[in-house]
Amino acid sequence: MNELKMPQLNNVVVSGRLLRDPELKTGASGTEYLKTGIAVDDGWGDKRKTYFMDIAAFGKLAERVHPDLSKGVPVVVRGRLTIEQWEAKGGGGKRERVVILCDQLDRLTWPDKAEYLAAEPGNAPTFSELAPAPDDERELPF
Repeated sequence: MNELKMPQLNNVVVSGRLLRDPELKTGASGTEYLKTGIAVDDGWGDKRKTYFMDIAAFGKLAERVHPDLSKGVPVVVRGRLTIEQWEAKGGGGKRERVVILCDQLDRLTWPDKAEYLAAEPGNAPTFSELAPAPDDERELPF
């Protein structure tokens, strides 16, 4: 009888703010890479926690996003988890950390609060403007 095998997934999506200005460097193979960190909030009020994670992007993605990123910028990161391992200086033993390898890294844009508050009511698109009204002659699928 065949065994039921669990699919192996390694996907992560987080949003948060960058902890520091990203560094764009060139690796030994000539590939550009970017490293920084992200702060991700979870929960509300007294139960709110903040998680700090390292992120890395490579190649064209790193080159494309680097000019638009700086400390405090809100981003969404999609990627996979990996573990970096190294020997600590001074004989401190092996060290490791979890890093998100970015497949996609997008800057989130927030409306300027003053501009948002100054906008006249009714200028925002309504749901009916975003979705066309159904024809009366069509049947609904449910």
